[in-house]
Amino acid sequence: MKEVGSNFFGVENVDDLPFAKADELVTAVVDANDYVEAKMAAMRAHATQIELDGPFFALSNQLGLQVWGNEFYSLVKGDAHAPFNNEGRETDLFAGVNL
Repeated sequence: MKEVGSNFFGVENVDDLPFAKADELVTAVVDANDYVEAKMAAMRAHATQIELDGPFFALSNQLGLQVWGNEFYSLVKGDAHAPFNNEGRETDLFAGVNL
């Protein structure tokens, strides 16, 4: 994006994004690749909240869609439960939940 004269979300460094977390704080990764198209359609439906020609959709081409395929979470309370991926992160947010 810098090559085309745009800074992503008004920051120079990805570490300055207000919604980003350091990798070591991510405790769960959920594969949501089956839902990427629906997710993108839902975001496009909220054009008053997300600029369709802004940086948010700059990666919405076929290559960029891969970016939206995983959802990342941080456990703030309780214990992590299997199944875990090869990086030791949970892959099922409801594993270990007892009602």
